[in-house]
Amino acid sequence: SVDGKGNPPKPGQLFRNPHMANVLTSLGEHGAKNGFYCAFPGKNIVDTIRKHGGVMTMDDLENHASTYPDPICVEYCGMNVWQI
Repeated sequence: SVDGKGNPPKPGQLFRNPHMANVLTSLGEHGAKNGFYCAFPGKNIVDTIRKHGGVMTMDDLENHASTYPDPICVEYCGMNVWQI
């Protein structure tokens, strides 16, 4: 939040998010996988998970490969319903 109390910025109010800027810079400099999963954002994710008892490692993130199955579509009541 802008004010530390959970309130959103007001219209026209300047909002700075240096943490997000650092993530976007890392993505721009190193690409999606290396700039996120293999860099400090991924390390922060792993550290948080491990702090709460999880077992994820940086190797888990670095070796992850996403799959994208074909979406399923059916017509229901005259509308297309998609599952992705």
